Amino acid sequence: ILMALAAMVIMTGCSHQPQQQINGKRILAIVPEGFGINYFLLRDALEQYGYSITCAGLTDTVAICEPFSVPRGGLPMTVDTLLSQMADISGFDAIVLLTSTQFTDREPFADIIGDDHTMRLIAGAASKDIPVFASCAGVRVLAALDLINGRSITGSARYQQEFEAAGGIFKGVDFAPQIIGNL
Repeated sequence: ILMALAAMVIMTGCSHQPQQQINGKRILAIVPEGFGINYFLLRDALEQYGYSITCAGLTDTVAICEPFSVPRGGLPMTVDTLLSQMADISGFDAIVLLTSTQFTDREPFADIIGDDHTMRLIAGAASKDIPVFASCAGVRVLAALDLINGRSITGSARYQQEFEAAGGIFKGVDFAPQIIGNL
């Protein structure tokens, strides 16, 4: 059922303005290659609270993770804008690193981490105290930017060494999400 619902949601694409924009806040959603199924849940929750979401990627179209591509017919998502065309992201009220599955051979967020321009954009947002949200493997991006030093990190043990090497205090998976400052 979840896959069928996801297929219906993704067919609508990325750019959605909430039916009633309550708070006027703009979110930049960075879409990694092989983005995960939780994208739909996260996007829906943000829209319910009145956020306007702009999806950006490294390419015009971004593939969904393989296990969920079948219900969608293998069609990629078309993003609203390319990250390479953005000089800065200070016009956004928050940055969200959308989920990327860790259950395939693809290393999640490798495309984002490997793109110097995108990493500078995210680092610039964090330095301006713009909230940056990452969950699951998205914390890899924060670790690569040295933004988790001294912070409690929850997530997959698959990335424990990576988080600890960046100074994160790895808590495991059975803990509530951590919010410290703007991260």
